[in-house]
Amino acid sequence: MRNEILLVKARPVLNLETTESTPIEAFQNSCLRPIAKMQHQLLLEVFLESIEKTKDKYLRLSPEQRAPWIADCILLDLQLRHVLLGLIIGQFTLEEYRFFRTQKPEITRRMLRLIMQRIQSAEAELYNRISNGLQMNI
Repeated sequence: MRNEILLVKARPVLNLETTESTPIEAFQNSCLRPIAKMQHQLLLEVFLESIEKTKDKYLRLSPEQRAPWIADCILLDLQLRHVLLGLIIGQFTLEEYRFFRTQKPEITRRMLRLIMQRIQSAEAELYNRISNGLQMNI
């Protein structure tokens, strides 16, 4: 059985304003954003693994082309998208999951946007890790 108190305590505290928010905005700020921050390195690792076969194309893209390419990878690769979403949803408490189910389309859209933003914001790290990995294989 999961200890949901420990699950919530493991999340970083972001101190985001939620008093004048809609329930979905409050959920995003109190639940989704902290989980996305906590899972950041794992999200990057899963993304890197998923683009292993297309990393040469990624390296040829200009910096301006990389963010849209990352978004396309996440939106078009259903398996990748589901794994990334699962990394967030798997950190929900039972109460959070029940709320998620009542607003699934909107919360899923927000989760995908957060995931894309986190991966895109780490673009320089992604590029360095991919290019260094290629150099090591030569």
